Amino acid sequence: MNEYRPPEYMPPSKFKCEGYWGKGYKPTISKENWNGKQEWVNRAIFVEKYTPIRSFRGISFSRIDGSPVGNKEYYDVTNNICWPEGYVQHYILNNNVMPTERFFNYINYRYILLLYIYMSLL
Repeated sequence: MNEYRPPEYMPPSKFKCEGYWGKGYKPTISKENWNGKQEWVNRAIFVEKYTPIRSFRGISFSRIDGSPVGNKEYYDVTNNICWPEGYVQHYILNNNVMPTERFFNYINYRYILLLYIYMSLL
């Protein structure tokens, strides 16, 4: 799976969820392209389809370009991990923000687990 690793990881978040930034904690944007990023993003989108969401009032706007990114949050209670709508497609795919190592590994783990569950149902 090494071919899908990003060129660097964002440091672990001090916030409860991935993809949230604040004073002193900004997104790590890489100038280096990430080989296999599109395939990893496709895995993440698949995982999002099977992850419970929480919706909030109002829209969140990008910390990079000010565009609207959504009002939902994906929250996996079992694995105690969450991330905002738009994190994968807007930040990681379109703006080359690097995920934390924890989030990167979580997406790979959940993707394989969901495929296993799907295949066992056939």
